[in-house]
Amino acid sequence: MSIKKIPQHIDGNPTELHLLFFQYLTLSPSYLMAYRHLFLLENIPKTQIPTEFDSVINLCKRAGDIYNISFDQWWKKRGIKLLAPTRKQNVVPFKLDLTLSKKEILKKVEDHLNKLQETPNDPFSEPIYFLTNKIRTDTLQNRYDLVHSKAYSRVNISDEGPPRLPKEPYWKIAIASNNFIDNLSSFAAVEDIKKDLENNRKNKKQIAYLTMLYSKNIKEALLIAENAARGRFPCKDPIKKYPKFDFNTLVDRLTDNLIAEMNEFMANDEVDPNAKLYLKSYKKKLSKREILQKIEFWAEKRARQKLNNPDYI
Repeated sequence: MSIKKIPQHIDGNPTELHLLFFQYLTLSPSYLMAYRHLFLLENIPKTQIPTEFDSVINLCKRAGDIYNISFDQWWKKRGIKLLAPTRKQNVVPFKLDLTLSKKEILKKVEDHLNKLQETPNDPFSEPIYFLTNKIRTDTLQNRYDLVHSKAYSRVNISDEGPPRLPKEPYWKIAIASNNFIDNLSSFAAVEDIKKDLENNRKNKKQIAYLTMLYSKNIKEALLIAENAARGRFPCKDPIKKYPKFDFNTLVDRLTDNLIAEMNEFMANDEVDPNAKLYLKSYKKKLSKREILQKIEFWAEKRARQKLNNPDYI
């Protein structure tokens, strides 16, 4: 993989890829583990420590708390310094004393270069450069939305019963999720299953296919998130040992982000007054899925509008 030059405005505004990097960090179980260790002082049993955890710890030190902060706030505070705006260049600053002879200048340049070569680079202090590969932005967004839908699929809409609903089969979540239908094969499978259900039949072949496809894409999203936590993005390279999604925990972390977004909107008077009522109601009843969807809608709408602004290249 090669370094990719990231389009960025001269005033330091982020692109959609920067937002997606932030969003995938919020999905990463390894990053959450590092956050709890660094910020909440929790001990991690040796048997649970994932591969390359030192890299995750170092990234967490630099990226900080990504859960109780909006993307805009995080970008201004940490992201703009963490994520490289342009292609990496091997440029070395050197003051040239023109009063010296040519031989003396060359000797000083040689000594300076030798000194630089003897000093090892600190990979944990350098900015992160995105990778160039076949992973498209719309694919990254689709996989993120799938995990989002899966996490919120267990939030109880009703005032009655437990706050968490029983697990749904993958194929049922896939049918209910518009984000999952991103290609002709998945669209055909969903349509066939729906048609058969209307006639009180189960299309076992398509259900099996849809289950396999949904599971594959969820695992792919997890790998992208785990690679992001190790400073590689976008990337879905295999990792020897890493924790799996805990959707009960994940929905709480995603909700923390949505609340941070809404708090920022309210502080900046950038949201309809009715949204404030929803937020107050949400804080009282954390199991209200309808309110979560409204918060998510406003947060995503504002983020997309900002990224589609002509000032964002």
